[in-house]
Amino acid sequence: MIGFYGGSFNPVHLGHIEVARFLCKSPFVEKICFTPVYRHAFGKKLASFEDRVNMLNLAVKGEECLCVSLAEKEKGGVSYTVDLLAFLKEKYGDDFFFLAGADSLNSIESWKDWQTILSLYNIVFTTRGGLEIREEIIPLVERVSGKRVKFVDNVRLLNPKGINVVKVPDIPVSSTEARKMIAEGKDLSGILHPDVISYIYRKKLYKEKTNG
Repeated sequence: MIGFYGGSFNPVHLGHIEVARFLCKSPFVEKICFTPVYRHAFGKKLASFEDRVNMLNLAVKGEECLCVSLAEKEKGGVSYTVDLLAFLKEKYGDDFFFLAGADSLNSIESWKDWQTILSLYNIVFTTRGGLEIREEIIPLVERVSGKRVKFVDNVRLLNPKGINVVKVPDIPVSSTEARKMIAEGKDLSGILHPDVISYIYRKKLYKEKTNG
């Protein structure tokens, strides 16, 4: 199955890459395609779609299992997950899954048509160090979706069909922190891919603080 990893990727950091690589260890995962938001649903200010795609392409270069999808742009309009998934279903049928973090699971009720998303699509949520999953969210998801949420500690046993919560390595890095470090002129080694760092400084991105 192909996994579509949704997010702003503003900018993509090594934590994103490591999580995607890790999920590729599942024999059921063919590829993980980074799928950057085109027009943010909440109006957050982001680097241009072109710049974020260029940085993603630099970060996944030479990675056989990783790719970049322009599905959000091809779909057009505001980036709502439910619309993206409907667009992907037309292309791939049921042979794909959507990848999101545990923070998205905790806030799933704020997603547009979240009941439809949980009922119709394969979703993989990944853990994040220091973030607890809301106690009431799992029973709610199971009731709405009619599916049992599967908790997976061994990625090699991950079958992305249905709804899964997968334990992934804790990599303490975020795009917010990366942007702050860029604005402060700090060393980004070990935070961003070297080619992404060069691109950011060449294009003079993130000199001012942004959201998203």
